[in-house]
Amino acid sequence: MSTTLPVDVALLGDSDDPHADDQVHHHELPPSYETVRPTVPLTYAFSRLSFNCMLLVPPPEAPDMRPLYHISVNMNIFNPHSYVTTICHGPSPEGEFVAEYELGITSKPATIYMRGQEAQFSQRLRAAGYASWPRTKWTWTGPRHRFAWNCYAVPNVCHNTTNPKEIYAVFNPASFRAQAQGPMPNTYSLEVMPNAQPMLDEILVSALLIEQQRLNPVDGDAKKLFNFRQNHLKIN
Repeated sequence: MSTTLPVDVALLGDSDDPHADDQVHHHELPPSYETVRPTVPLTYAFSRLSFNCMLLVPPPEAPDMRPLYHISVNMNIFNPHSYVTTICHGPSPEGEFVAEYELGITSKPATIYMRGQEAQFSQRLRAAGYASWPRTKWTWTGPRHRFAWNCYAVPNVCHNTTNPKEIYAVFNPASFRAQAQGPMPNTYSLEVMPNAQPMLDEILVSALLIEQQRLNPVDGDAKKLFNFRQNHLKIN
């Protein structure tokens, strides 16, 4: 028996941005591309589409089954050691632009472009805790929203900066090792609370950045090679 969830009709993401026309990378959504905003928590899955891109897709019980985001990673053709991540609304790279950032071995400082603004990572993402991973807490200050990520344990919890009990989202990284006789590793997932749906653009971008931090070298000289390890992510 199918389950009907109470929903409100809204445009995908924060599409009421008054500065949207100023965005260099802005693409208009098709007029018919509307989504429904859920009023219950939903757990979205990261689904690989090809070797360099993936989609954020809703669960089967969601009122709208269309992919929410297209996430692609492409090599900087002038610097094969650096990669550009681009996030768009919808199922394809032709959707409305959300954010773009470049990470890797490069002399260019790590920056993120979002809502017509390019900012250094230290302006968007700050770490509190130890100088090496695991940094237990991150604070995101975006173009519109501010929140914290608690990374003491898996899954990572996104919450209000002043009230940790007000949960916005839960990010669950995939298992890296599968037991010989056990099930396949779990996929990455992102559970989002109803009150955080308007913040989803920035929640997704911050979750991707923190996970990329976790998976990169943290000890020795290797970490000095990466542009986002060169004191661009400040520690409070």
